Amino acid sequence: MSVEILLLFLVATLTVNFTPGPSILYVTTVASSSGIKAGLISILGMSIGIFAHVLAAATGVTALISASPIAFTVAKNIGALYLVYLGIGLLTSSKPDPKTLLVEKHNSLWNYFVRGIFVDLLNPKIGIFFLAFLPQFLNLPNPVALQQTLFLGGIFIIVGGLVNSLFAILAAQGARLAGPRLEPFVERWIPGSVLLLLGVRLAFSKR
Repeated sequence: MSVEILLLFLVATLTVNFTPGPSILYVTTVASSSGIKAGLISILGMSIGIFAHVLAAATGVTALISASPIAFTVAKNIGALYLVYLGIGLLTSSKPDPKTLLVEKHNSLWNYFVRGIFVDLLNPKIGIFFLAFLPQFLNLPNPVALQQTLFLGGIFIIVGGLVNSLFAILAAQGARLAGPRLEPFVERWIPGSVLLLLGVRLAFSKR
């Protein structure tokens, strides 16, 4: 792989990751409602979910799902329902009791990590994106195409993690400056509504 191709891939990756989309919306939602640590833990989980899509694209699994309307629809609806479930849970949650907050803190961070994995893992459109995006930068036909796909996918995940971390920090700081009167909107109503909208958007999206 030439240096020119790698630089072109980096530029394209930065452009894609800085373009507002579901990942940025989800990360800013978590960070504004639960703090920077929850946002960063979510990004770590999302990175694992994205790597699964990269691996699936590299081994042909994504192509099989994309070719089957039934498989794609099932996977898409599962992901949409999961986002709606998270949104409803956030909208109906109450402010935690300070006495139990420290006890639940560890479990909550683990939950955000697992949610991050499933938010991206259950979105088949991410897999199809990599199926279309990564081959443009590969030297095909090539016996090491699998290694190149994983290498480029790893770069994409690292860059995406850094960009999402920046948005998470900004969202958490914005929520901290919002003040107590805006707290319910910043921590519950706006994030919950965003998750619901993401779920509905995914449910009605096409391949």
